[in-house]
Amino acid sequence: MASGLPRDEQRAIGRQHLQVQLEQARRDEERARVAAERLRVAIRAARSGGIPVVRIAELTGMTRPGVYDVLNRTSSHGVEGLDDLVVATIAAMGGASVTVLAERLGVPEVAVAESVRRLASDDSLLLAAAGYGEDLQQFVLLGPLGLERLTAQIARESRPRGRDWAVYFEIDSLEAAGLERAARARFGERTAVLPVGTLRAQTAPELAVALPASDLVDAMNQAAAAWQRLRDDVDLPATAMRVAAVIPPATRSGALDAFVAGLLEGDPELYESVHRLLPDLAESDEDREIAIRALTEGATALRRSLDHPEQAPVLDSGDAAFAEWTTAAHLRLDPDRERIQEPLVAALDLATERLGPFPGGRLGHFKPPDGVPKTVPDVEPSDEDLHAIALLAGTTVGRAHARRPQDADIERILPHVASGR
Repeated sequence: MASGLPRDEQRAIGRQHLQVQLEQARRDEERARVAAERLRVAIRAARSGGIPVVRIAELTGMTRPGVYDVLNRTSSHGVEGLDDLVVATIAAMGGASVTVLAERLGVPEVAVAESVRRLASDDSLLLAAAGYGEDLQQFVLLGPLGLERLTAQIARESRPRGRDWAVYFEIDSLEAAGLERAARARFGERTAVLPVGTLRAQTAPELAVALPASDLVDAMNQAAAAWQRLRDDVDLPATAMRVAAVIPPATRSGALDAFVAGLLEGDPELYESVHRLLPDLAESDEDREIAIRALTEGATALRRSLDHPEQAPVLDSGDAAFAEWTTAAHLRLDPDRERIQEPLVAALDLATERLGPFPGGRLGHFKPPDGVPKTVPDVEPSDEDLHAIALLAGTTVGRAHARRPQDADIERILPHVASGR
């Protein structure tokens, strides 16, 4: 049975998905020439779905004459990502025959028919017939899973992007030169071959490629597609890809990057857990707030290592940091706990002096009328101060986790430091 949503809602979701496809296709065209065909079909699909030319020009960065020129062009072959464009176009148009759909998209009818068959098999589309006898015509309608497919992709594509995942493929030394040429043709300067021994111990050369994925699954899907295309480009036989490493993108916050670096310095065994959590963080852009939460978590981690049940107070000022420092700095601990204490005390000391609004532990007062009042100057932490506080706090948490994991629950701490949640 067809989707039960009102027609206006179907049309709105279809158009929203087509706009997402336009933006994604534009990004793809900037990455590689191969995406030009997808952009052409996405533009035709968007226009068929009722999106004005002015809006198409705005989303793609093209001029209106350029959009009209694309609308007048057709293709003699299929296009990557056609299935999603077909579903979105049907949702926006309300149904069409395969022939009309192919004309609207400017794609060969055989390619559209094949796409429709695939989509009908998983209930994204439905095939219906109308008329009598020789006038019987087949129409394509949105299926019960069509809107689910579109809304899931809208959510995926709407996540923050533009930050690259680095995928490192293990490659045969005899194939390295050819694969590097193919990668540079497709990805430009976003690729490199690393000989054995570069950066870390390697058992084979590695081809590094930067991919603007939304999450780890998207990165691996893109990597698998890129691997096969690269081998096709240089006429190499198909083989399973071997991924040596996947590095997620940097965060938007220097303080969060520093905190993560500290975590891994304190406990290298956290690498997999941290890089699994990073892509899904609801991240704040405020370095100061991130540094404050990091420092508070560091102080709490030391307390937990001492079996202290209470969480540290929010250390959001020089005075608050000084109050915590007066206790933490004077504890006499065993060597394992001293490793946790050391970076925390350094972080608290720096926060006391630089977190503001005044240096911690210093009071101003007034002297007699003929004297000069003692005042405490305002301080404002620099980015370097905040990053150093976060790094030291991260090291504290990492060392606490290395000693006893329950004292520093990374699954809770990292999302909290990133966003306050």
